Amino acid sequence: MNMKKRKSSELKKYSREAMVGRYGVLAGSTVIYLLLSVFCSMMPALVFSGDDLFNIILFYITTFLFLLLVNLLNVGYARICLTCMRGGKPSVGDLLHTFFHHPDRYLLMYLIPTGISFAISLAADFFSTYGLNHLFTPAKDTYDTVVFSMLCILAVSALSGLLSLLVLLPFSMAGYVMLDTPDLGPLQALRESSRLMKRNKLRYLYLTFSFFGIYLLGSCSCGIGFLWVMPYMETTISAFYLDLKEEL
Repeated sequence: MNMKKRKSSELKKYSREAMVGRYGVLAGSTVIYLLLSVFCSMMPALVFSGDDLFNIILFYITTFLFLLLVNLLNVGYARICLTCMRGGKPSVGDLLHTFFHHPDRYLLMYLIPTGISFAISLAADFFSTYGLNHLFTPAKDTYDTVVFSMLCILAVSALSGLLSLLVLLPFSMAGYVMLDTPDLGPLQALRESSRLMKRNKLRYLYLTFSFFGIYLLGSCSCGIGFLWVMPYMETTISAFYLDLKEEL
């Protein structure tokens, strides 16, 4: 059994080769994916914009539900890129694949990690919005306290982001696992992802963070560059998954 792990540069090379002749579908899928993701992220705030308790509760509930829907889109997008890596013919319609093929299993699979991550984010938001207000009353709003409160918010946000990363990292391959074995149960898919990611978490982090530079370039192009950067990154992650499965 070949246990050789390929370098990030090799995975990116395979990704670029897989994208040749398929870029039209990848770019079109990226546009639709981004539009739907932005819609899902904005809808709760647009519908429940009040500051009363009822609106706040409904805002957080709908935000969580839309996060689950975005996870379904993520798996559909991953399916398109995985098809490219396997030399197949991807389709833009694959973006909605999970909405028509056992969506309940995908939703249940993401319910646990998304729920934990959302709870961490919710606690951080609560502290940033309400906790600091009790620490610093208007009478104490000097320049120093304002700066200190901003630093506290940044620190809490960074800590919550780190905790969410640690929670979600072992389950990074769960969507791919479920795509390859659709009859697998949600918990089994999470366990299989955790098994695949064992001793490979740092490799995955290094691979994803290595795209930071071209993500900045994509931002400088008013977002147009993301039409290439996003499929490039997702296809490379698909190559990473295939490397874990020893299919490369």
